[in-house]
Formats: sequence, structure tokens, C-alpha cells
Amino acid sequence: MNRIKNYYFKIKFKTLRVFRFFMERNVYYIYHLPYLVFYLIISIALYLNSTQYIPDYLNLRNKETISGLLLTIIGANASAIGLFISVFIISFSLINNSIRYFTIEYLTKNKSIIKLGYIFVISTLTSFFSYIFVINNYDFSLNFVYFSIILFILFIVSLIPLSLSILNNSISVDNIYKIINEINGNDVDQILNPLNSDSLESQTISFGRNNIFIVREFVVNAINSNDWMLPQFIIHATIDKIYNIFQPKINPFWNSGSKQAKLIEIFLQRILNIAIERKAYSTISACIRSIVFQLRKLYSEEILIDKYEDLFGYLKNIFNSIIKNEIQPNYSDVLQYYRTTVEDFINHKNIPPENEIHIFSFLYKSEFTKKTELNRNWEVFNESVLGIFPSIVKASIDIKDGELFKRSLWMISYIFQKIEESEVLSENQKDYLLANISTETIRLIKFSLESKLIKSISQYDFYSSIHIYNFIDKNKPYGKRLLYNYGNTFVEWSKNRWIEPFSLDNFFLIARMCISKVDQNKLSLESILYILKISESLRKYFAKEKMENHYLELYNGIKGIEYFAKENNIKTKKIYSKLNQLLNKFSQINRIKSKQTKNSISWN
Repeated sequence: MNRIKNYYFKIKFKTLRVFRFFMERNVYYIYHLPYLVFYLIISIALYLNSTQYIPDYLNLRNKETISGLLLTIIGANASAIGLFISVFIISFSLINNSIRYFTIEYLTKNKSIIKLGYIFVISTLTSFFSYIFVINNYDFSLNFVYFSIILFILFIVSLIPLSLSILNNSISVDNIYKIINEINGNDVDQILNPLNSDSLESQTISFGRNNIFIVREFVVNAINSNDWMLPQFIIHATIDKIYNIFQPKINPFWNSGSKQAKLIEIFLQRILNIAIERKAYSTISACIRSIVFQLRKLYSEEILIDKYEDLFGYLKNIFNSIIKNEIQPNYSDVLQYYRTTVEDFINHKNIPPENEIHIFSFLYKSEFTKKTELNRNWEVFNESVLGIFPSIVKASIDIKDGELFKRSLWMISYIFQKIEESEVLSENQKDYLLANISTETIRLIKFSLESKLIKSISQYDFYSSIHIYNFIDKNKPYGKRLLYNYGNTFVEWSKNRWIEPFSLDNFFLIARMCISKVDQNKLSLESILYILKISESLRKYFAKEKMENHYLELYNGIKGIEYFAKENNIKTKKIYSKLNQLLNKFSQINRIKSKQTKNSISWN
């Protein structure tokens, strides 16, 4: 009984939906009201006017001949409509496999169906009324009969081409593209402001007509049919259309990045859920690429990105979702695309100057203009644009994906380098960004070590000793900051036994490269003294914990600094004094050397 009731209410709801759809929206459209009025005027004029405008070529003076001809036309129409119904059913089936819930709404937008149905109706009605007039001996001219014949011929001639057009439009990409182009502010408003509807039923009907939902269903069913090309086309075209709708030049009422992000999320979320479930890699990639492509436009058009912060947030959620669901599309391709986008951001003039950024206000005092929009632009760039990569690293650690961890960490290292090379960013901006990136990356590497994704830092050295040396050599303020960060991290990780003995040489490499300019470059001198200070801290710990391999490598590293100082004839006596003090504190070096010299680097 409950099943019967469910079927009853389902049929009732669908019937009412279709009926209301036709009555509320499509009376003018379905019946082509201007053409209907024109048809009625001609019909009435032909009926009332006794003047014979059309010659009687068929010699229709006999009542039986006329009635027989009209019955033949009516019968032929009835037979021909069978073909129309067959075409309609085939078209319905094709579309129902693609968009299901929106099939009726989609079919009513097929102009070929409307035209063919319209011609059939007026042809049949005209023939029927002509027959009624004839058999009831009404006095009317033969013009009306010939008008029936002309409409019948028009119906027969139109039947085949319009039927083919119906079938073609049922599966045509061009027709889908037309629907995408028809997306407008009304579609957007229905989705973003659903409470404006009078009732749940009217809201459901409105959604049924919504072009955004219709094209989304095309994508969903294409995914279920293992179609990899159609979803990409629809996703890119639809996101591009949504982006254009929200541009102030086109529609000043929708100039809201948060609303745009919400609409894109509503459009893509069902698609992504199905794509993740079906492991449709190409569709997932298309979703990411379409968003990134629109974000690239923001900078090319010099639009303030703070309005699109939510879009960056949604992109981050997509990355996290596909990683946590262990979906493995071509990560290198997608990450490369986003990396290139970030690189464009770094080198674009849309980055605000430091005198417009709050964190640098202490440098400018009265000259600081406090433009909130530009400052927010900087915050979004620092937190949202650059924040996606650390988010990916964190997600890769959560699922223990070492390959993705390595790849995304390399991406951060690459961006790190591009920030330093940027001709748009000031030295203070670089210092701030690099400090944030290095701090966050060290935190993530530490987390990966604690999670046992990697065993030691030697597997994934984020810092490049050469990069840090170059910063110091150029007297960059962030060179000293990064060295201090590097040194403190070395101490902490060594105490956790996360540093392999031979990795210590990377730390001393900085000192060996700086030693040649220690007499001319104050920052080089400070850097070497800092490295020796860190070495003393490590010496005490290694000796206490009897970490002989590390202890020996530490000794050899300090001897290497001494060797290069002498080779370069360094005149700064403070260096030699610190080196001698530190080396004299090492003990039992010969005993340790005799036990293991295989992997040690000696500068004696």
C-alpha cells in the first residue's frame, strides 16, 4: 500500500510540475502567441470572406469530394504524428539518460519540437473545422479548404527535417553550448537566493528550469557513462560563463567574489562527488584547472583578489578532498599548472607595494596610506594563494603518501626561489614571505618525521645551503633569518635523531662558502660565528648521548672551516680563536676515527 501511495504521489508531483511548467512559463513560448494570433486572423478572414483568393485547381465543387479530402488529411496527420511521437520518445530517452530530472524542461527548449508540434496542431485543427463546416452545410469559401491543404503540405514537408533536428539537438554539443550561453542572472539568483521562492514546490520547479543545474546533470551522467571529454568541455565553459556574469563590466549587481565562489562550489560539488566516487581523473583535473584558469584572469585583469578569497579556499578544499580520498590523478600536471599560476602572481604588479601593507607600517609612519583593500590583497596572497601548497603537504602526510609529499615539497622550494628572484617584491616583502614559508615548511617536515612518513631529514632537504649562502653573500636581510632558522632546526632535529651524520656537512657547507668573504662581508662573519655557536651546542649533546658518528662528522665539519680559512688567508683573528676553542673541546677523536672512517669527510 505504501509503495502504491509513493508511486501515486510521485506521478502526481511530476504531472503537476509539467503542467505548471507549461502554464506558468511557456504559454507564450510554446504556442508562439504572435503566430497564433496571426493564424486566427487569417482563418477568420478566409472563413468570412466569400471572395475566392485561391484558384480551385482541384475542382472541389462537390461536397463529398471535399469531405473525403479533409478526412484523408486528418487521417494522414494522425498517421504522421506517429513518427513525431516516436522521434519524441527517442529524444526523451536520449536526454533522460543525460539529465533525468530536467528532461521535460530541456525538451520544451527544443525549438524543433515546438515548431513541429505547432504545425501539426494548426494543420489538424484547420482540416477538422473545415470538415465540420462542410458536413454541416455552412456557407464558406474554398479558401479555407485550400488553407487546410497548404498547412497539411507544410506539415508533411517539415516532418523529416524537423524530426532529424530534434534527434540532433538531443545529443548535440552545440545545443549544450547554447544552454550554457543562456545562463543569466535569474539562474544565479535562483541558486543563491532560494528563499525568494513562494513555496518549496515553486522552488523545485525553478530549479528544474535552471540552466546551471541542467548542464550540471549533463556532466554527472557523462561521468557515469565513462565519457571523459564532454565533462571537461561543459565544466570549462560553464565556469567561464559564471565568471563573466560576475564581472562588474557585464553585471554590476553581481560583483561579489564570495557569491561567485559559492555558486562555483554548488555547481562543482555534485560533479566532484561523482568524479571522486568513479575515480574520473580527467573530470577532477578539469574542475581544478577551470578554477585556476579563472584565478589567473584575476591578475591579468588587475582585479583585487581579496574578493576571491573564498575561491582559493574552495580550491584548497578540493585538493584536500581528492588527496584524502586517495584519488591519484596526474598530480604533477595539476600542481605544475597551479605552480605556474602562483609564479605569475609573484611577478605581477597586482602585488601591493610595502607602503600599502599594515605589517610594514612601522617603516613609513606618516607616509603609510592604510588602504584596506590593498592590504587585504597582500594577506590573501600570503595566506590563501601561497597557503595551498602547505595544505597539500599536510594532506600527503595524513595519508602517508611519500611521493606526493616529496613533489609538493619540491613545489614549495621552487616557489621559495621564485620569491627571492621576483623583481616586483621589495626586500622586506621577500623577507616576510620567505620567513613564513620556511617556518611553515619546517613545521610540516617535523610533522612528517613524527608521523614516520620519512625517517630522516636527509631524504628531503628543503633548505639549500647554496641558496642561503647566496642570500648572505648578497647581504639580503632574510639570509641571516633563514640561517638562524636552519641552525635552530638542526639542533632540534639532531636531538630527535632525525639528522643523518653526513647531513651535517650541508650545514658546514654554508660556512665554507662564506669564509672567503669573511674579511669584507660582515654578514658572512656573523654567519660563521653563529654556525660555530650551534656546533658547540651539538657537540655537547652528541658527547652526552654518545652519538659517535655525529660527533666525528661535527668535528670534521669544524676542521673543514679551519682548513678553508687558512687556504683563503683569512685575517680575522676572531675566526681562528673561536675555531681553536671549539676544536680543543673535542676528545677521543682518534679513537672514534679508528673505529669508523668509511663515511666521514676529513679535512686533515
